[in-house]
Amino acid sequence: MNEPVRVVHIVPSFAPGGAERMAVHLLCALNRDGFQVTAVSLYDPMGTDLETILESARIPVRYLGKCPGLDLRIYPKLSRILRELRPHVIHTHLSVLRYALALLSYRKAAAKVHTVHNVAEHETDWAGKWVHRLAFHWGVTAVSIAEAVSRSLERIYGLRNVPLIPNGIPVDQYATPTVSPAEWRRANGFAADAVLFASVGRLSHQKNPCLLIKAFAQGPAADSRTQLLVVGEGPLYGRLQEQVNSLGLRGRVRFLGSRSDIPNILAASDVFVLSSDWEGNPLAIMEAMAAGKSVIATRVGGVPELVTHGKTGILVTPGSVSEFASAMQLLLCDPGQRAQLGRAAALHARDHFDVHMMANAYEKLYEALLEKSQTLSRSFR
Repeated sequence: MNEPVRVVHIVPSFAPGGAERMAVHLLCALNRDGFQVTAVSLYDPMGTDLETILESARIPVRYLGKCPGLDLRIYPKLSRILRELRPHVIHTHLSVLRYALALLSYRKAAAKVHTVHNVAEHETDWAGKWVHRLAFHWGVTAVSIAEAVSRSLERIYGLRNVPLIPNGIPVDQYATPTVSPAEWRRANGFAADAVLFASVGRLSHQKNPCLLIKAFAQGPAADSRTQLLVVGEGPLYGRLQEQVNSLGLRGRVRFLGSRSDIPNILAASDVFVLSSDWEGNPLAIMEAMAAGKSVIATRVGGVPELVTHGKTGILVTPGSVSEFASAMQLLLCDPGQRAQLGRAAALHARDHFDVHMMANAYEKLYEALLEKSQTLSRSFR
């Protein structure tokens, strides 16, 4: 195409989350010479770091002011924006298809893409699965982010050979913190010899932070040097605070909330931990590996595609408190192994996780879909 390819990404919001962060990474990394990008958020601005990143990158964002629950006003608002922008590519994420599918169905000229950010069983509820099934059989191209996600798309929707584009991150950003680990520890009240286990993720049932706190209590908490840092917000926050109090871990488990200084937190930590019951292709693990941290994670979804057991981290059985506690205890007692795993993780991240690899793959997909659309259009003239 002689003119830039106009690409619109539609997300529910820019709340802090892996899918939203991936969309922002992609919007920022697409080649501006060949692609003109715009972001659309169904909800109003939320004051998050993701919105700041988009503003700094001078990426236009349209906010539709959605109310909680079903908001029928979104249909005409979104329709007006798509008519105005006349995108060549419409790229949706998460629950957006509930509002966008009816509009996409009559936009014959646009390539339509939907990234599936989790295993299909857990990506959406039953109504969302029904919408996605219609979308994927009515011309919306599903994109998988991991082999495990691809297999789930075949199980749930009967889709085979879907494009697979793993997530990417700005690796250098996580490899080069803005403050030294010693400085961050001093500023946040942690001793220089403390052993910090850090977890970054939404405090939800998917991430199973209750298991993580139990594992910490059963293993490394016996050593007074250890601390567990829990970064994120979510519906389980109150329950987790009660659990920490009941286990006698006040002062040993620190809830840091939603943070914009994740590279600095990771740099100052010793081990990254993620106890999820299911996952797609979690950015948090990629970020920790880019920061040169050893990883302990459950063997779910696309996690084994990121972490090689015994080489860049330790993988444990999902739901097993004892296995997770043993892995934490192992790395607590062996700083040499922590360092070795972290070095290997950083090398792997540099070679495989760079955001421009993801962006290049999406650029090629957009162009292939547009070429296919033009070929079909010519054949029916």
